[in-house]
Amino acid sequence: MAPQILSNIKGSEISASWREKIDADPERFYTIVIRSQDDDLDDDEDYPEGELTEEIIDAIRRSEEDIKAGRYIECKTEEDLDRLFEQVEGELDKEI
Repeated sequence: MAPQILSNIKGSEISASWREKIDADPERFYTIVIRSQDDDLDDDEDYPEGELTEEIIDAIRRSEEDIKAGRYIECKTEEDLDRLFEQVEGELDKEI
C-alpha cells in the first residue's frame, strides 16, 4: 500500500487522544503520513543486496576516508555551489 500523506492538518483537527500522544499544538499545522506496518517489512527491497557491488562499497569507503581526512568542499549557499561548478567547468575546459 502506498503511504497516504495528509498535509496542512491543523492540530485542532487531530483527535484529542492523538494530539495528546504526539504533544501537538492545536494551532500549528502538521503533515501526517499513514502507511501499513507491513510496509516496514519491505524496506530491505529498496536496496537489494545484489546491487551493492564491491565497486560501490569501495567508492563509499574511499569517500568516507576523504571526509575524515578533510578532502571535501562544503557549499553552504547556492552561490558557493555555483562557484564550485564554474571552477570545475573551467578545469575541465583546460583539460580538453
